[in-house]
Amino acid sequence: MSLTQISLELIQLRALVTQMSGQVREQLESLVLVLENGDTEALAEVELAERQSDIWHQRIEVRCEQVLALFAPVARDLRMVFAINKMASDLEYISDSTKSAAGFYQRVVMNGRRIPPVDVPISEMLRLVLSMFDQVMRSFEEEQRPDIHQLDWIEQRVNRLNKETDQLLATYLRGGVGEQEAMNALMWLSVVRKLEKIGDFLVSLGRRVTYFLGSSEPVSGSYM
Repeated sequence: MSLTQISLELIQLRALVTQMSGQVREQLESLVLVLENGDTEALAEVELAERQSDIWHQRIEVRCEQVLALFAPVARDLRMVFAINKMASDLEYISDSTKSAAGFYQRVVMNGRRIPPVDVPISEMLRLVLSMFDQVMRSFEEEQRPDIHQLDWIEQRVNRLNKETDQLLATYLRGGVGEQEAMNALMWLSVVRKLEKIGDFLVSLGRRVTYFLGSSEPVSGSYM
């Protein structure tokens, strides 16, 4: 009977993470509308989704604690509980970074400058992080180990775009600009920084899934 109960609990835990990830995925799609189209309705959706993600994270965290206390899982079941708890944290971090990116863009709009002063690769970075997100969560749902090397490669591409933006904006600022123009450039740099951070969290999320599937590798990453 206990085995049946814990199996049901773990199925429900996985369902909660899948639901939370679906909401975060929609939040990222809203960010695309914000950054590419200046969609104000999408901006409100990004902010609402971040508050909802906090609730999801708390629900999953409490549920994990209950499973540990009531069923004392071992082996693969214990790995699953640990991994799911950390996945919920990573998803919340992604949600927080998504809201921050939208917030920096909102400050740009308030200054009346919707277009970045240099060719900032926002669209490409967004496509890359969405691709990473889909790969990781598909692996989780299908119980297939994610291709960590591919995720690392995509993250490195995101990092390169971040550095290229650094150089472009640094060159722009050295050319001598006014205070408002400089502030606008820094806000766009902050948006890019947040997209790069989302890529970091997605690699971490992929490692959680690898651990959940029973890899001998520890649950590693920068955000333990």
